[in-house]
Amino acid sequence: MSTKKQNNKRKVIVLRVILIVVLSFIIFSFAITKIIYNMIFKRYDIKTDEVTSDFFKDDDRIYIETEDGKITAYLTDAADFADNDTLLLIVPGLHAVSEDYALVGEYFTGKGYDVAVFDPIGSGESEGKSYKTFSQITKDTVNVLNYLENNYRYDKICLFGHSRGAYGAITAADDKVDAIVSVSGYNSAMDAIMAEPVQYVGNLAFGNYPFLWAYQVMLCGVDAVNANCYKIAFEMDVPVLIIQGKDDKSCRYDRFSLYNEVCEQAGKVGAEAGGSSVMSYDIDTDGDEDFALMLRSEEGSNGHTDLMYDGEEIDTGLFDAINDFYLGYVE
Repeated sequence: MSTKKQNNKRKVIVLRVILIVVLSFIIFSFAITKIIYNMIFKRYDIKTDEVTSDFFKDDDRIYIETEDGKITAYLTDAADFADNDTLLLIVPGLHAVSEDYALVGEYFTGKGYDVAVFDPIGSGESEGKSYKTFSQITKDTVNVLNYLENNYRYDKICLFGHSRGAYGAITAADDKVDAIVSVSGYNSAMDAIMAEPVQYVGNLAFGNYPFLWAYQVMLCGVDAVNANCYKIAFEMDVPVLIIQGKDDKSCRYDRFSLYNEVCEQAGKVGAEAGGSSVMSYDIDTDGDEDFALMLRSEEGSNGHTDLMYDGEEIDTGLFDAINDFYLGYVE
């Protein structure tokens, strides 16, 4: 056999080996991605003995039929207020259900809002074998919001979203929404997916980014995966108060969060405002404030969830500030 033929044969063998290695890597990466994804978004149920609140009543329960299954929600009337015309919809975070926001609901009904909250698909009293995807919360929120708008008459609608729910509130908001509060909110689905791996292995986690992106696209489509909360909020012209914890290990104030994205767009990278002080930014210089920001820095009230609480009770100072924000647009 000539030397040229031998060299060609070696090249073919090498190319085959490379192809096999690449294909094996892709298959392995997709398999690992699927396993991890299914673990993160597996069904979440709250145990009966973990239910400690009596805020939600059986008479307040409503059922909403969707293509993904039946969503269970609660609509509680404002305390001691007749003919209330303002609705507050609470959108839960990942691994959270209506029960987890009972204190929030109780606070706002006491301030004159009718309050709705729901168990997302794949959790609590709602149907679904899993959460499906991070972006599923957008579909859930749209379905609940449409149901409430079509079956009840409210002049004003406010949204309150925490973590995954903050993403859902912004990406689901329509032109009937008057104001949004985002607490510990991610800027995008991919930011949320990458946040925890980066916390443990640093930027090495981005080696699997293409597979995570592709897998999510397979599940919910490219538009859902590429949805960007900053761009959506900016374009829909609805006022947004963004509350962020400085010591949030999941949704960092200087990376992955909507808070950070707004700071960067405003040319205020790493901007800080401690306590309950608020920074307001007019991004496009049209004279209106597009975003209001609050960075919680007090120890014990600066994490992903504890920033809303003072011990076992909600932080009334914080929620009074949130209420004042809402009142600026619904009164």
